[in-house]
Amino acid sequence: MPVPVFSVGEVLTAANMNAVGVWRLGSGTFTAQTGVNIDSVFTADYDVYRLFWMESDSNIAGETRVQFRTSGTTNVNNNYIHQNNAFTTALTAVRNTVATNSSMVTQNVGASGWLWEMVIYNPFSNTQNTIFTVNGNVDTGSVYMSGAGGFNTTTRFDGIRITRSAGTMTGESWLYGYQP
Repeated sequence: MPVPVFSVGEVLTAANMNAVGVWRLGSGTFTAQTGVNIDSVFTADYDVYRLFWMESDSNIAGETRVQFRTSGTTNVNNNYIHQNNAFTTALTAVRNTVATNSSMVTQNVGASGWLWEMVIYNPFSNTQNTIFTVNGNVDTGSVYMSGAGGFNTTTRFDGIRITRSAGTMTGESWLYGYQP
C-alpha cells in the first residue's frame, strides 16, 4: 500500500487517515529512573505495538525487565515467561520457562547505552496471551541481544512498565501502534 500524500489545506477523511496504518502514540524522556511507566496506550484500535527504547545512561547495571499494566496498576502475578540470547564474543543464553513476576528484556552485560526495539502483540486482548519479541544492541555495537517473552494467560493490558534490576535508566522512548 503506498503512503498517502496530503496537500496543504486538504480536508482529511477517515479513509485518508486509515490508509496510513502506523501511528505514533507517544514518546518521552526519562532521567535516572529505576522504572518507567507508559500508561493508557494499548487500546482496541491496534493489535500490534512497536516500542523503541534508547538508553544513554552510563549507570547501566542489571537486567532490563518488563511488566504489563492495567489502569495504572502493574501486574505482578507469576505469569511472565521469557527467553533471551546475548551475543558478544560468545553466546550467552538465558531461558526462563518457569513463570515469574516480570520478563527480562536485556541481560546484564556490563555495557552502557542499550538500544532496543520491542514488538508487542495483543496486549489489549482478553482472548489471546500478550507476547513480545525484542532485539537490541549496546551503543558501542559490542553486544547484540535477541529474545521473546510474554504473559502466559489472557489478561487485557493498557500499559507497560520497564524496570532495571540494578542501576538507573536515562534515555528516550517512542511507541507506535498498527494493524497488520
